[in-house]
Amino acid sequence: GIQGADEPGIAGVTVNLYQDATLAGTTTTDGRGEYVFNATNVTGGVKPLTDYRVAVDKAADRGAGQPLENQVITTADAGSVS
Repeated sequence: GIQGADEPGIAGVTVNLYQDATLAGTTTTDGRGEYVFNATNVTGGVKPLTDYRVAVDKAADRGAGQPLENQVITTADAGSVS
């Protein structure tokens, strides 16, 4: 989905970076729900002109007491922000 300007970020969510089917890096969202991939958390660093896929796919993050408990993941770019 699309995050609206008034929606708060979620801290502590695991975010994975894939190159093809290979896990290239992992990081965790900060207190504002923001994350970054760079040479410190991507094997070999982020390569220019390379296709990557970002995924929030750690099942444990959806468990009881975890950051995504009771959150509904939407389809990418679904909807619009008015």
